[in-house]
Amino acid sequence: MHRPAATPRWFLVIAACAAIAGCGGGDQTEVSRSAFVARADDICRQTERQFEKVQRTATSTPGQAERQVGALIDVSRQALSSLQELEPPAPLRAPYERYLAARERALGFLEDGRDAAAARDAPAYLAAKRKVSSELATRLQLAREVGLEDCSRPSLTLGGS
Repeated sequence: MHRPAATPRWFLVIAACAAIAGCGGGDQTEVSRSAFVARADDICRQTERQFEKVQRTATSTPGQAERQVGALIDVSRQALSSLQELEPPAPLRAPYERYLAARERALGFLEDGRDAAAARDAPAYLAAKRKVSSELATRLQLAREVGLEDCSRPSLTLGGS
């Protein structure tokens, strides 16, 4: 008498596991907190190096300041765009959005500084420098709330005195 072959238990366990939530896979599209922080901090480290390169040469004329701040704006825009492309884990979304909003404000202050340098308006240029500096602690605190270590560290000036 021929009995049908028994189905191995391991096969049944695997089939049941696959049917029930993919063996604990959960939502695989959401990036882990540590992976998100690592990617964001990497963008910020790259940005920091670019800022340092742009600011390596001191400015002494409004035209030089305008060009230098223009270069800082380009770097800041690229960094902001790269950071906006990242999708934070759900618990970090709200604080990350606040951090990005603070970066956007700083970008606006840089644009004000560039425009003031172009207009040869020293008081407005200095006011823009003060605004960038005055919100640095806020940007740093917002970055820390998200878990970022290399973002919004003191390094950005508008160039020249």
